[in-house]
Amino acid sequence: MLHTYLLILFLGLICVSLLTVIGSIASRKFEFNFSYLCPLSLMIYLGVSYYASLMIFPIAGITLAGLLGLFEATIGLKLILKLKAKIELAEEQRNLINEANFPPPNLVLGVVLVYMVIGFVGSLLP
Repeated sequence: MLHTYLLILFLGLICVSLLTVIGSIASRKFEFNFSYLCPLSLMIYLGVSYYASLMIFPIAGITLAGLLGLFEATIGLKLILKLKAKIELAEEQRNLINEANFPPPNLVLGVVLVYMVIGFVGSLLP
């Protein structure tokens, strides 16, 4: 069961990372707002939580969505800023994240909670 949990987490991290990197480069190159990729991100989170609920149990889907959200709120945000994705972020917010080398804790907590709710919805699908 732990092996399955870690495998699903690893695949989810790869999907989120690929979406972040490819989406950041594409948003800069083709000049569209990075937030237009949110439906793809939502599909990844729903898919991961759905699959984890089928393979393990529903709580696994919720926790995996939370862990992926933690990754996206910390490392994913740094990748987006480093790759200069086209996002609507005030200059002071961008400077605050770059200076602190870590996003604000309230942002991280908010993202994790939202993705856990999405994970809950995904766990209800089976």
